[in-house]
Amino acid sequence: MIEEVKTCISARTDFFGKYTMLERSDASSADCSERKNNAMMKRKRMAVLALCMAFLLTLFGCREKHILDGPGMINTLTWESFELSRSDSNYQYNFWFELKSDSNCYLLTGECSDIDGNRYESFDGIKVPNIEAEELRKTFALDELSDKTEDVDSDLLLLDAPSITLTLTYADGSQKQKSIGGDTSMEIYEALLPYFINN
Repeated sequence: MIEEVKTCISARTDFFGKYTMLERSDASSADCSERKNNAMMKRKRMAVLALCMAFLLTLFGCREKHILDGPGMINTLTWESFELSRSDSNYQYNFWFELKSDSNCYLLTGECSDIDGNRYESFDGIKVPNIEAEELRKTFALDELSDKTEDVDSDLLLLDAPSITLTLTYADGSQKQKSIGGDTSMEIYEALLPYFINN
């Protein structure tokens, strides 16, 4: 029996579904349909694989760091205390502050000067009510600042530039240094200075 020979044109696709090569071959109709079935199965496998990857990324991928606060729960992702220090060529803007949570309030310690050059310091801790401390926490959003990285030009030294350090301490005892701009540090200075003046 003479087998009928047909021309089968199959197109191969790359990963993104673009046709990359046309292959022309003489084959029986069974071979041609087998190739089509194989190509279709390959596409189905790729689709299932893509869906599985999407599911796994959704399940274990990037997610917002958030732990619910409630009675008896410790939120380790918000700071318990912060320490901010600034060394400036202008003496008035040299200061350091530490604000840490106590049992029923926050305690503020540090050294600073007012606009007239009067120096204030507190090492015993000035009590800051929880409501005011939470307002400061929301206003400055220190948790959202980017982590401090090594300077690219560490060999470059600017003698008159202010040196600003911000360290956050979390409930689990871990610490992180954050990058903070001069304007933000001055806003924190202006918010905390009245506690020293009125103490």
